[in-house]
Amino acid sequence: MSPLRFFITKSQFLDRYRLHVSQQSGMESDRRSRYHAYQGLTRHHNAVFSTYDKMSEATRRRCELGYDNPTGWWFKPCQRSNLNGVWGAENASGIYWKSSGNHEFPTFTEMKIRRISGLWSTRQISFGVVLIQIQF
Repeated sequence: MSPLRFFITKSQFLDRYRLHVSQQSGMESDRRSRYHAYQGLTRHHNAVFSTYDKMSEATRRRCELGYDNPTGWWFKPCQRSNLNGVWGAENASGIYWKSSGNHEFPTFTEMKIRRISGLWSTRQISFGVVLIQIQF
């Protein structure tokens, strides 16, 4: 399966790498398996990237519920995925992807973020694409 594509935007360095998940970005080919993979990020739509030392409000609420995770991700309460978790930990601190109701623990993940320039430059918004490849 080719990498999934999700988009992040950053407006004048103030938007904190907000993630925008669109159905089209996860369903270019192999429709059924890509749809289930896409489900792993739907809950994270419109989330900002946060880390343990620069937490968003959603991250704080999540940590209060006992889901402490010393990594960086587009955290939201009741999240469905984290590919930056602790390797080998099969719990909320680990690397996991939830689709179709099950938490899965990948054996391989790769995430690349690439800048896309020239889109809507009149609004001074820069765009990037997140390419994610997962094997279970």
